[in-house]
Amino acid sequence: MSNEKLIQVDTVCLLRAVMKISSALNNLDNLSESKYNRFKFKVDAYKWDGIMAFQLSTIMKSMVEENDVLMVDVLCKINETDSNIKYEDHSEKNEDKKNLILFYSKIKSALNDIAEIKELNKVSYYPTIIVYACIPLLKTIEKQHGFILSKDKLGIEIKDIVDFYDKDGKSIMYSTV
Repeated sequence: MSNEKLIQVDTVCLLRAVMKISSALNNLDNLSESKYNRFKFKVDAYKWDGIMAFQLSTIMKSMVEENDVLMVDVLCKINETDSNIKYEDHSEKNEDKKNLILFYSKIKSALNDIAEIKELNKVSYYPTIIVYACIPLLKTIEKQHGFILSKDKLGIEIKDIVDFYDKDGKSIMYSTV
C-alpha cells in the first residue's frame, strides 16, 4: 500500500476515534451530577475532559469547515447507536450507569481505532495525546467502578459493547482505499 493510501486509512481511524470521543464527552456531561462522578473518577474525568475538548477542538473545527453536515451526521449516527446498546436495566434510575458504560465503551473503542493506525502514524501528535489521556481514565473507571467489567444480568460484557461500537464505527466511517 502506498504511503498516501496508508495516511488516508490512518486518517479515517483517527477521525472515528475523534467522533467517538466527542460523543463520549456528551455522556460525561450527563454524568456530572451522578453518584458515579466522585473521588478519583471526578478528578481524572475533569482532566480528561479539558485535554480532549482543547486538543480535539482543532480537528472538529476543520471537520466543520470541510463539511459540517457530514460531521453532524456522523456524530448523530454514533449517538443513535446508544439506543441500540442492550444492558441489564432500561429504567431511568440506571440512566447514570448507562452513561458510564457508554462513556467507557466509546473511549475504549476509540483506543481500538487508534490501535489500527500504522506504527509510523501512531506516534504522531493526536493519536499520542488520545492514548496518553484515555488510558489513565479507563484504569480509574475500572478500579473505582469495577462492576463495569462484570457481565450484566443479560450476560453482556463491556467487551461486547466495545465490539459493537468498533463495528458500528467502521460501518459509519470507512476508508475506500
